[in-house]
Amino acid sequence: MEYKSLTVDNFLTSRIPPMLVSKIIGLRNSLNMNDYPSDSNQYTKHFIEKVTSWIKSSKLNNIENLESLQFTDAILGVSQQIDELHYKYGNKLVIFDGEYAYHWRLNPSILKVSHYSNIPASSVLVMSYPSVKTAGNIENMCELLDFCYKHRIEVHIDAAWLGQCRNIKIDLSHPAIKTFSVSLSKAYSMGSQRIGVRYSREHINGPINIMNNFGYNNISDMWIGSSMIDTLGPDFWWKSYNTEYIKVCTDFALKETDSINIANYNGVFVSIRTPLRFLIDNRFDSRGYNV
Repeated sequence: MEYKSLTVDNFLTSRIPPMLVSKIIGLRNSLNMNDYPSDSNQYTKHFIEKVTSWIKSSKLNNIENLESLQFTDAILGVSQQIDELHYKYGNKLVIFDGEYAYHWRLNPSILKVSHYSNIPASSVLVMSYPSVKTAGNIENMCELLDFCYKHRIEVHIDAAWLGQCRNIKIDLSHPAIKTFSVSLSKAYSMGSQRIGVRYSREHINGPINIMNNFGYNNISDMWIGSSMIDTLGPDFWWKSYNTEYIKVCTDFALKETDSINIANYNGVFVSIRTPLRFLIDNRFDSRGYNV
């Protein structure tokens, strides 16, 4: 198989995987255990500070007023925050159509809406931003947040895709937003090393905070993630592979999106990880697994 023999039929449209390149695999393999942290509590603080700086130092995304969410906890990827939301709120949770499938795997009867005006008052909205539907920003986000605040709807933001995106902008000072959670899973192909940070407007009494208070944190994956941040920085994908992304979109008549692994083909979002890896690594990555 060669790059020139690929067709759009080789592109995945369901369960679109995050981007992966051999450079990241090599970096993980080169870590020196002599640098492994010895103090769990201190290293957790160090990791949270590092992720905060990683978010703020991006030149391609603008996450405003992160400091307005003053409480921070280490999380085992954004999925742990989703677990806690389902645990705390149950059937009060609402998601948009096309959201992360993990939600309805946890609760097959979870309420899905097509527009924010259909969200019931006093419920709890969990939404991806960057959006898993649009691979970028959400239209009318300010109006959405104003509606939620007016109707006493808590908003919890899943920003798992942030590390692969560009042109993302959001002001976290809006009072409707209660939490903003990021992970390094998509940013650095760390799906098997689940680690991230939850930022919250108020103290949250729940499993995540309890584990953080006792220092029962995933230090090993924090250490790997910190090394990735130090080596690759916040805008790694677009700074490194923008040229290859443009070439794939041009060669296959695709419309660009704001996520490095996704393009738009006649209105359908498709994974372009396969052709990108061909150009970058000369590797046929057909299944979308972390190979």
